[in-house]
Amino acid sequence: MRPQYSLRATRGLARLKRHFNDIEIFVEDTKNVNMWVELIRRIIPAHIRLKSVNQLGGRDRVIAACKADQSDDGRRKLYIIDGDFDHILGKLKPAMKFLYRLKAYCLENIFISESSVKYVGAASKPDCTEQQIVSDFSFQNWHASVSRLLIPLFRAYAVAHSLAPSMTTTGYSVTNFYDHTAQGPTLSKEKIGRHIIKILRHARQSCAKEDLRRKWREVKNNSNALGVSQCVSGKDYLFPIFHLRMCKVLSFRGTPEQLKVHLARAFDPKMEPWLCRRLRALCV
Repeated sequence: MRPQYSLRATRGLARLKRHFNDIEIFVEDTKNVNMWVELIRRIIPAHIRLKSVNQLGGRDRVIAACKADQSDDGRRKLYIIDGDFDHILGKLKPAMKFLYRLKAYCLENIFISESSVKYVGAASKPDCTEQQIVSDFSFQNWHASVSRLLIPLFRAYAVAHSLAPSMTTTGYSVTNFYDHTAQGPTLSKEKIGRHIIKILRHARQSCAKEDLRRKWREVKNNSNALGVSQCVSGKDYLFPIFHLRMCKVLSFRGTPEQLKVHLARAFDPKMEPWLCRRLRALCV
């Protein structure tokens, strides 16, 4: 894990990198810097130099660093935070210059697409046609099935996050919801259902019953207008499941972090077009 720097030291570190970075990018993560660099290089013009990003270690630290860096000092800079539960809870982005909040729950969400399946599948199964790869993975069916199971769970997590913040939500590993079958690990509807009930019962201990019902209705209405990429954590839930399927169906051989770097190189701008516009405007 990379060391955490003070806000002043963070800006100083970014300035030291000016001889090989034309733009300054600040993000939440503490690892897999190559994922970020490959993604941003995929978006920005080829003549813009970027060899590293500044990893600050958490959403609150990125927001605090941005708040302390609001002057128009001529630097081309952007602070990027995850959407987290903001979208499903209907929260506004902090009103700050130079701050961008992902439209997705987190960065990993925007890597999960049919085009990413084709890209990795072509390398993992070089003798298969693109049509065979798409057919074998069956992305649309897989995506719909996972969405049906995980969106209700994340509704419960969002309610708990709002009403009982100390309760564990995304920190509860997705592996706890697997059934181990002859075909490999699969998500269990029954295990997820039981956990939803457990979460809501626990949240009920921190608030009145009507407050719980009101928040559940609010979250459900918000989620109905959103997609799984805005509701469900890619880092903690969607991506581990996606990685398993890539290994099983397309014979991918590599860790989840290695897969992220591959997919960053194949990023589909349609998955987060607002980030693309913001980064390209930064390069003008």
